[in-house]
Amino acid sequence: MTDSQPAWTEGYVAEIEYTSGFYAEQAPAHLALAAHLARVQAPAIDRPFAYFEMACGQGLTSNLLAAANPQGHFFANDFNPTHILNARRLAAEAGIGNVTFLEKSFAELAEVELPEFDFITLHGIYSWVSAENRRAIVDFIRRKLKPGGVVYVSYNCLPGWAAMAPLRRLMWEHAARQSGPMPAKVAAALEFAEKLDKAGARYFAANQQIRPRLEKMRKQSPNYLVHEYLNMDWELLYHADVVRDMAAAKLSFAGSAHFAEQIDELVAQPQARPLLDGVSDPVLRETVKDFLINQQFRRDVFVRGAPRLSARTQREVMTATRFVLAVPRDACTLAVRVPVGQVKLPEATFAPILDALAAGPRTAQEIAAPKSADGTAQAWRRLAVLAAVGYARPAAPADAEARASTTRFNDAVLRRIIGGDELNMLASPVLGSGTRIDLVHRLFLAALHQRHEDIVAFAWQWLSGRHQVLRKDGKPLQGAEENRQELARLADDFAGKTLPLLRRLGVTAGGPGAVEARVVHGGQGT
Repeated sequence: MTDSQPAWTEGYVAEIEYTSGFYAEQAPAHLALAAHLARVQAPAIDRPFAYFEMACGQGLTSNLLAAANPQGHFFANDFNPTHILNARRLAAEAGIGNVTFLEKSFAELAEVELPEFDFITLHGIYSWVSAENRRAIVDFIRRKLKPGGVVYVSYNCLPGWAAMAPLRRLMWEHAARQSGPMPAKVAAALEFAEKLDKAGARYFAANQQIRPRLEKMRKQSPNYLVHEYLNMDWELLYHADVVRDMAAAKLSFAGSAHFAEQIDELVAQPQARPLLDGVSDPVLRETVKDFLINQQFRRDVFVRGAPRLSARTQREVMTATRFVLAVPRDACTLAVRVPVGQVKLPEATFAPILDALAAGPRTAQEIAAPKSADGTAQAWRRLAVLAAVGYARPAAPADAEARASTTRFNDAVLRRIIGGDELNMLASPVLGSGTRIDLVHRLFLAALHQRHEDIVAFAWQWLSGRHQVLRKDGKPLQGAEENRQELARLADDFAGKTLPLLRRLGVTAGGPGAVEARVVHGGQGT
């Protein structure tokens, strides 16, 4: 497999393009909240800042963040020329002028004249490249991160990958001995693993979680699977390894960008809390957390010389942070999944906060009851829990410029969707980030964007033209009538729940070409 790769790839798969992914953890507002939860000062994002994304892939994340944060100047780099070409095309179509895309290797970045950055992010790359490239990454951070700057790095880690690592190696070895295109290689490797399981290989019996993982992989994009599993370099890291690496760039660990992992009650079972509380060393403490939840993928936030916040200053910062409800209110069930398992949030304390957020962005100070220091402290801690479970998100300093630039970005995405593009993210000036939209809702939005009178007819024409049907209760619907009926039901749900949410997030607002705030299907308004 690797023999066919050109030398410039350095063992990283470049034969097929990576998927267009967006990762909310890379948003400046998200990283600022992660730092503040960890009692660390973050760079201000309500004024000009500089941001760099390493290994940006197709550039969706940097394009979207640049649109949603026009006060920032974004740079993004990838060594794959096809990725950079696609990223630049999207930026041009969306009229994004505050993003610059570079086509360089990690080593070549040392030769490029660049400013210093407030934020440097790298998602899903650090454990997929060689040790030499990791050193080049750390050297870039050492040279280009401002004092007080924030770094986000995600990576595959142990102990969670311990059972899966042998299967990945088997797949790599199998694919390396096959000919043909990469998607065929990964499909053949999966099929071989399944045959080995059916032949009674004891590995599968001893690791019961592998079979469900194989079934999940069968449903995932071949492009994703190739980049995830078939790179020559594929390293499993402990948190302590990455802390040691980042120390060479004068970085110290702040906390996890996965907010739940900063809240001990959401990580440790009651019987494990005394053990966790007894660990004072921060690196060992994170390692213990990883064992408690069998961590597979870490999302670490590091800082360079950023001052620690006193408890009082943290309270002041957190109570002034605006939060917004990022999902429809009736989707906010109080039984939630967190790293420790399923927990139920007390209705008396959390339901009023959810109701307040449903009316628009709020600070802890605005929703605190009673209006006291203790009440405000309780409010921001509960808002942090709601952010940890994905219901609330930190709000960005949205202004007219942000609304105009996100409208241009979303117009470009909706035009692409009509042509068959699979982009599933739209930009929100309120979040300073993106929000995920499922396929049917993307089609409804595209229909409204084009001012089609019947969004159900538009959606069905698009789906049937690609020989696709809807699924209900896990089963494909039969015939045009069944699909139209289900689309009509979904259109009503879209009008009642999704559109109000998108208006609250500023996704459907602003400028010429914005999505109209109406839904029509079958010739009737809803």
